[in-house]
Amino acid sequence: MNSKNSDGIEFEVDDIEEFLNKTVYVPLDNNLESKEIVRKHFRLPVSNPDEVKVKINDQQYDIIYISSEGIGIHLPRPGIFSVCEELSSLKLTVQGKIFKLHGEVVHISPCEHGNYLCGIKFIDQDEESERIISEYIKINRAKLFS
Repeated sequence: MNSKNSDGIEFEVDDIEEFLNKTVYVPLDNNLESKEIVRKHFRLPVSNPDEVKVKINDQQYDIIYISSEGIGIHLPRPGIFSVCEELSSLKLTVQGKIFKLHGEVVHISPCEHGNYLCGIKFIDQDEESERIISEYIKINRAKLFS
């Protein structure tokens, strides 16, 4: 049984892996209907930029999160990329292993301090990169929730 305490809310689950892949219903205090939060793939926050890096068009960007299907990066200003833009020169480094991938910008959203969050989906991902990224996420997700 795993017990976690997050923002004063304590909960227990038998299988953390199963719990993380379930739909979560969040009750609202003002008698509105519950909202459903659904993620197809777990997004792992990147806390060590030396383990996971990305270069797009030879420019290094800070990775905010990584999933088996894509990454979220910080952009210092708007206009660097546009939604639906294909990125053919994407070099992702995961624990020293470099993968040359293609990606597509799926969203650009304003975030703190005038920066922007850019979500990039991997397209035509090879089996080796998918396996290594998934293993990295699985290992670090377990550490995150232990």
